[in-house]
Amino acid sequence: YQYYDILNNMTETVERDLPDFRINYVNNAYCTYFGVNQEEVIGTDGMEAIIEEDQGFIRELMASLTPENPNYRYECRVRKSGGVLAWIEVVGCAFFNEEGNVIEYQDVVRDITHYIETKDALEGQVEKRTVELQETNNRLNQINHYLQNIVMNISESVVVVDQNGI
Repeated sequence: YQYYDILNNMTETVERDLPDFRINYVNNAYCTYFGVNQEEVIGTDGMEAIIEEDQGFIRELMASLTPENPNYRYECRVRKSGGVLAWIEVVGCAFFNEEGNVIEYQDVVRDITHYIETKDALEGQVEKRTVELQETNNRLNQINHYLQNIVMNISESVVVVDQNGI
C-alpha cells in the first residue's frame, strides 16, 4: 500500500497498462489531469486519449521493446477533458515475464504543452527573421549589382573620397 500512496501523491501522472494497452492503474494526478476518476478509466484503452495520428509510432515503439531494452521515452498529443489538446512527455518501462513477453507498461507523464508552444513560437520567429534577412540580402545584392554596372559602364572617371579627403 505504501507504493500506491507514493504514486497517488505524485504530481506527475502515472499510468500502468496491460500488454493490450488496457489501463490497469492510474494515480490521482492522472485523474485530475484528464478529468476522470479511477473507476471509469480502469480497463479502458489507454490509447484513447492519444491523438490517432500519434498512436502508430507509439505502438511501433512498444513492439520494439525487449527485456534487454525495456525503457522508452516519447512525446505525443492527447485530448484532455473538454477536448483540450495538450502535449505530453511519456517516460516508461516495460516489464517482461520469464518467456520475454510484456506483462505491463508503467508510464510517468508530464505536460509539456507550454514548452512545445514556446519552441514553436521561437521557431516561427527564427523563420520570420531568416526570411527578412534573406530579403534584405537580396535587395543589397541587387543594389550592389546596379552600382557595379553603373561604375563599369560610365565613360567619365570616378574618384571615391572618404570623409577625410583621402
